[in-house]
Amino acid sequence: GLSRIRIERRVDVAGTLASTSGDESAFAVVGLATAQRLFGFEGRVMRLDVLVDDGRDIDALAADMRALLGPAFAVESSRARESDMQRLVRGYQALLRFVSLITLLAGTMVLGATMSVSVREHRQSIGILRALGAPRLQVLVLVLAEAATLAAVAVALGVFGGRLAAELLVGLHVHAVGVIG
Repeated sequence: GLSRIRIERRVDVAGTLASTSGDESAFAVVGLATAQRLFGFEGRVMRLDVLVDDGRDIDALAADMRALLGPAFAVESSRARESDMQRLVRGYQALLRFVSLITLLAGTMVLGATMSVSVREHRQSIGILRALGAPRLQVLVLVLAEAATLAAVAVALGVFGGRLAAELLVGLHVHAVGVIG
C-alpha cells in the first residue's frame, strides 16, 4: 500500500508522478537509500517492484529472478498478487454473506416481536371484529397485511441503508489499502 509521511528535513527527490485518483497530490520518487532512511529500514529492502516490457513473459522473468536471488528472497509475479487479492475478496464476500444472514435473522425476529406486540395491542379490536361476525380468515388477512406493510418498509430501509453502508465501507477499505480506482 501507499504511505503518506510528513518530511521535516531536506530530501533529494528524483521526480514526481501525478496522482491517478483525481486529487491534487503527487507521488515523490526518491532513491532506495533515501526511502530506507525515511521509513526506518536502513540496509534492508522490503519490496522491489519491477516493470516488464510488453510481451515479456512475467512468470518466466519471476522464475529467472528466483534462481538468481536464491531462497532468501521471495519473488512473486503480479499474477500471484492478483490471486491473493481474489482470495481476499472471496473472504470478504463470505463474511458479508454471513453478516447478511445474521441481519436477516435478526430482522425476522424483530418483525415477529413487533407483530406479537401489535396483536396484543389490537386484541380488543380483534375481539370486536370477531363479535361482529368477521371470520378468522379476515382477521388473519388484516394481521398479515399489517406484517407485509411493516416488512416492505423494513426491506426498503434495509436495502437503502445496506447500500449506503456498503459504499462507505468499500470506500474506506479502498482508501486504507491504497487501491486507486
